[in-house]
Amino acid sequence: MSSKRKNTRSRGYVAVDYVTVAFAEDRELARQYEELLAANGISAAIKKQDGTEFGSYAVLVSEENLEEAHYMIESERSMDTLFDISFGDDAFTDLEADTDFD
Repeated sequence: MSSKRKNTRSRGYVAVDYVTVAFAEDRELARQYEELLAANGISAAIKKQDGTEFGSYAVLVSEENLEEAHYMIESERSMDTLFDISFGDDAFTDLEADTDFD
């Protein structure tokens, strides 16, 4: 009697190596990055990081999508920073102080 092993890889399963594209401070931010990437056709995964100096969650993509995913996330971060600078509480307070409504 011989024992045969089934090769699951021959049945359409393709292993994909994921690499970290970004770190997020919390799960909500990691989900936002995941949704941004998914909306642009890039599959992503989230992995909780323990004991690191970076954010608590790693956002992972396939290596072939790394460059495009990195660009999307960096663009999103830039827009968030611009929004915070433009519409942050300090900016509004300064605008109110400089405007005379009388």
